[in-house]
Order: sequence, then C-alpha cells, then structure tokens
Amino acid sequence: MFIKKWYDFNKKKPKEGQYCLTIDSEGKMNVYYWEAEWENCFQKYGGNLKVYNIIHWMPLPKPPKM
Repeated sequence: MFIKKWYDFNKKKPKEGQYCLTIDSEGKMNVYYWEAEWENCFQKYGGNLKVYNIIHWMPLPKPPKM
C-alpha cells in the first residue's frame, strides 16, 4: 500500500537528487527531482531544465522487484 505524507515545500525539502511527487502553485501534479544546489525542483526536457513553483511534495514509493 502506498500511503505517504505531503510535505510543505517551504518547511521541508527532499533529499539531494531525490525524485518526488509534487504539486505546483497551479495545482499540477508531476514527478520531479530535487537539486539542492539550485534550491528547486526540476524536470529534464531534452537536456534543458525547467523550474517549477512547487508548494507540496511527497516521496515516491520504492519500485517493484523485478
């Protein structure tokens, strides 16, 4: 079962390089990774990075065993 807690992005940040489920200020939900050096979440688009205004996040579940 996948039950995780939503974290307020202003109060708690993901671990460096961690992928997480996020909600931005427009209510869009997506998976991004945390880049502590830039203090923001990013998503890769063909080598370019786009910054999003994340307001909440939660850790992703562990992948299934293959």
